[in-house]
Amino acid sequence: MSKNNRDLWPGTLAPRDLRTPISVLRRQAEALYQRTKGLLRGELAFDGKEASLTIHFNAVAPAVGNFRFCVLSVYQPIEGFPVRLMSQEPDSTAITANDLDQFEQMLEELLASKWVVANINALWGESIGEG
Repeated sequence: MSKNNRDLWPGTLAPRDLRTPISVLRRQAEALYQRTKGLLRGELAFDGKEASLTIHFNAVAPAVGNFRFCVLSVYQPIEGFPVRLMSQEPDSTAITANDLDQFEQMLEELLASKWVVANINALWGESIGEG
């Protein structure tokens, strides 16, 4: 290897725990797709600023012109925790999770909220249509 093409990263460079808020959200995106038999799909959209990351979890309805419904947002420092979850429900407030177990518990409660369920069911129904 020429001197100009050397890998200068330290040997200690390695990924942290592979179970992260992002991996949990990706699993939930896949679960939405499976549950609705492909009529809705979960989508993660990312914004970054300095050393923080914002992840928006959208439900997308391909049969309705790829309409996107933002279910929630997660704000996290690049190192992981603590993270803040915020439903897109009007007048909601952010909640903080200090570890992955707490994040999953809070996410489960948020996804089961009346507002999220009503909006996902409505979008699912629009996707089925009367064709």
